[in-house]
Amino acid sequence: MQVNNYGPIKRQKYIENTYNSETQHVFLQLQASLDTLEQLIQQGSVEAGSGAQAARELRAGIEESPDQPTRRLMSAARRVRDLLTSGGAAAEDVRKAAEAVAAISAAVGVISG
Repeated sequence: MQVNNYGPIKRQKYIENTYNSETQHVFLQLQASLDTLEQLIQQGSVEAGSGAQAARELRAGIEESPDQPTRRLMSAARRVRDLLTSGGAAAEDVRKAAEAVAAISAAVGVISG
């Protein structure tokens, strides 16, 4: 069995794969939130300017560091969550956005709000 400073290689790969899986899940939730936000903008429930800006910020946050959530991504995700809430999105969509915000906040090390 190979061992490094972080323990057996097999265990380390499991941790890396688990992290990558969770990160991928969060990004899928964020993409779903973007899709919902775009629908709300088209319906007129969310003001087009602020909705488009929030979507751009979220995409930029995702592209900035696709492997590790950042404060920029956290802030953009919170803004999208708030727009979904105020725009009258379905409770399930808001819940998914809130879960993504909580996961990003945990990864960044900030209490989600």
